[in-house]
Amino acid sequence: MLGLQDTLSWVADDVRWLLQFRGRIFVWNLFLAFIPLALAGVLFRRGARRTLLWWCGVVTFVLFLPNAAYVLTDVVHFFSDVRGGASDLALMTIYIPAHGVFFAVGFGCYVLSLMRVQDYLGGVAPRLRWWPVELSIHALVAVGLFLGRVLRFNSWDVVRTPGELSESLPQLTTRFPVLFMAFTFVVLVVLTAMAKPALRAGIAWGRRFGQCRRGGRRAESGSSAELAS
Repeated sequence: MLGLQDTLSWVADDVRWLLQFRGRIFVWNLFLAFIPLALAGVLFRRGARRTLLWWCGVVTFVLFLPNAAYVLTDVVHFFSDVRGGASDLALMTIYIPAHGVFFAVGFGCYVLSLMRVQDYLGGVAPRLRWWPVELSIHALVAVGLFLGRVLRFNSWDVVRTPGELSESLPQLTTRFPVLFMAFTFVVLVVLTAMAKPALRAGIAWGRRFGQCRRGGRRAESGSSAELAS
């Protein structure tokens, strides 16, 4: 039976392994996931002028949006870690929490980006129904995930290697790509529908908490001023 010191040493080795072989993947893919969220915050705000530069930003946003959902396809690395013989203790305390946070943060960027677009369209085009727009975005992202995960294209390949990308498009109509994209589309629809209420509730709670904190500080300032007088 392993002692406490041996157990901690074993866990530390697993942590070092995870950081060495998965750390760069986590950091890079989360960086790419934050790009569309940052663009959504800049582009889809009240009063934004729809200039040529703005439309270029929208195109860039669409091209990079699949990167936020791409983290879900990195589940293959989790399966690889499990098959690598990780102990039950390491799986429960290191691998599952690390991959879970990675998936949640990355996909959270995807859903928050969609929510930003939805709120923006609700302001500039209140009669526009959101669900056809959202389903269209999910479909485009499903195509992007196939191009990224299976064919190994990047968002910037639209500019860097447009010829190779266009030559690969006919493959999208064959059986495996269609099944892959259909399954991905369903996953995106279901997970987004599950995540959106939780994120909206979290945002609302954060706003209420911030208002309470500001109200408390104002009350303390008022009390201090009365005491001083």
